[in-house]
Amino acid sequence: MPTIDAPDVAPELRFTPEPDGSTRTALYLGDREASRAFIVPFTLRYGLATLRMDGIGDVATPEDLRHRGYSRRVMEAAVQRMREGDAPVTMLYGIQDFYPKYGYATLGPETVLRLELGDAPAMPTGWSARPAAGGDLGAIRAIYEAATATATAAVVRPSGRGAWAALRGQVERGADECRVAVDPDGAIGGYAWRGSSFWWLRQWENYMPGGLKLAEAFAREADGADAVLALCAAWATERAADVIELGIPDEGPLGLAVKLRTSLLIRRPSRDGEFMGRVTGVAALMRAIQPELERVWTQAGSTYQGDLVFDSGEDRARLRLGPGRARVVEGSEDGPALRAAISPGELARLVFGGLQPSDQLARLGLPPDVTSVLVALFPRRFPYIYPPDRF
Repeated sequence: MPTIDAPDVAPELRFTPEPDGSTRTALYLGDREASRAFIVPFTLRYGLATLRMDGIGDVATPEDLRHRGYSRRVMEAAVQRMREGDAPVTMLYGIQDFYPKYGYATLGPETVLRLELGDAPAMPTGWSARPAAGGDLGAIRAIYEAATATATAAVVRPSGRGAWAALRGQVERGADECRVAVDPDGAIGGYAWRGSSFWWLRQWENYMPGGLKLAEAFAREADGADAVLALCAAWATERAADVIELGIPDEGPLGLAVKLRTSLLIRRPSRDGEFMGRVTGVAALMRAIQPELERVWTQAGSTYQGDLVFDSGEDRARLRLGPGRARVVEGSEDGPALRAAISPGELARLVFGGLQPSDQLARLGLPPDVTSVLVALFPRRFPYIYPPDRF
C-alpha cells in the first residue's frame, strides 16, 4: 500500500450519512481520514417562525496532516453541500481566524449569570427540591418548550434524541445532573441541569474553574424561579462552591429572579469565534421566517411600501413590504427596489440580531433609506442555543 505522501494517493472527498442524521464530510488519503467536519441538522425557533439550520461540529485534522489545505477543502465542500440543501442558515462554535474565510461571522456574545451563594433566595413556602426522576421528563420538556416558544435560535428538540435523550440516559443511570423544584401541589415548577458531560460545559470549566456551573435552568413563574435558585444554592453548598453560574440569557422568570439579587451579568463577545453563522440561502431564509417578519414589520409601523432586494454575493431575494406584509417575491428581480448588498455572515448577524442593528449597518456603509427599513425588519434580539444542544 502506498504511503500518504506518495503521488498516486489522491485526496478523496466523501459525504457519509450517519445513524444520528448527521453527515460526515471527510477527505481521505487512501483509507486514512485526513480531515473531517459533521453537518448536523437542527430546527430553530425564530419568534413566531421555525427554520432549518445545519450545524457544523467535530471539525478535526490529525496534527501531522495540518497546514496542507485539507480542512479548507472539507469546509468548502461542506458549505457548498449546505447551500444545495434545505437549511437556509448554518451555525457553528468556532475559533478565531479560521471560519470567517468560509463566510461565517460571530452572531452574538456568550451570556452567563453569576450569583453569590449567600445572596440566593430561600426556598419559597411549600416548595421543595429533589433529583429529577424518569416521570419528570415530560414536565421538564414542557417547561423548556414554553420558555423558548418565541425565542431566537433555541433548538426545537426532538423527543427521542439529542438533549432529551441525553437527559433521559442521565436520569436512568442515577446521575446527579438535573434537579427539579416542586410546588406545593406536587407539580414541577422549574429545573436546573448541570450538563457536565456536554463539551461546552467542559470548556467553560477549563477556562473559568470554580463555582457550580449549570448548562440550563428554567422556571414557569416567579416562585418557581426562586425555588430553582434555592435548590442551586443547596447544590452548590454540597459541592463546596460559593458561586452559582448559569449558562442562560438574562430573560424569563429565572433571568429576572437573578437580576433582582446582587448578581453579575457577563456578556462575553468574541472576535471571529464562538457562536458563528452564515446564510446559505437568502430567499429560503426569508420564506422560513416570514411569520415573524410580518409581525415585526407591522409592529414597527414603518411607512415604507415597496421592494427590498437582498444580495449576499451568492444569491438574491426580493422582499415585498407593505402594511402588515413582508413577503418574498418569486421570479424576476427587476423593477424599482431598495437594495441591500450584505455578505452571508453579516446577513446572519443582522437577522439573528445579536448586535445593535443600527450600529452594525452603519459600519457596513449602507444607504440611510435601506438602513431604516432593515432596522425595522430586524430589531435587536438575543440569539442563544442552550449548551445541551451545542454541536
